[in-house]
Amino acid sequence: VVTSSPSMLLACAGDPVEDKVQFGLQASDFREEGKTVRGYADFLASVTEPVFLFREGTLYETKGFIDTLTQSAQVLLVFWNPEASTTTVMTVRADFSSTSSAKVDVSIEHYELLEGGQLDIYVFVQILVLVNVAMMFIDIAFNLKNTFLRVIADRKAEAEELAQLKRER
Repeated sequence: VVTSSPSMLLACAGDPVEDKVQFGLQASDFREEGKTVRGYADFLASVTEPVFLFREGTLYETKGFIDTLTQSAQVLLVFWNPEASTTTVMTVRADFSSTSSAKVDVSIEHYELLEGGQLDIYVFVQILVLVNVAMMFIDIAFNLKNTFLRVIADRKAEAEELAQLKRER
């Protein structure tokens, strides 16, 4: 297809889109690297497996989902291993904003589900942490109270000494 029609490699859809409906999808806000970006979300199988996609009475060619106006694409792959109670999230990010080449970044994060004895130990440790924090707050309050009482007692003693010195003169 590319050799017979090179323009279809990355077809330009026209003017930049802000909030237009694309492939039957409304634009959404996403958090990316600490900033909000506008984009479209869909299931990967919707735009990779079928040649056409039918939505809301309109037929779309899926090969135009990513075109020259696409600045970046992100694919999330979620894997679940029930035997190990582990979830793995693989994120593939492609940045097309460079004029020379696409920058692709892959990250893999593992999440383990705590259950049974592990969950009990975790909850127990968290309770100990909370008790420790409460004891620290109580200690700080007593130290502040004692310091305040000492300052008042010292000022009172200084005032009495000054009064004694004045009487002696």
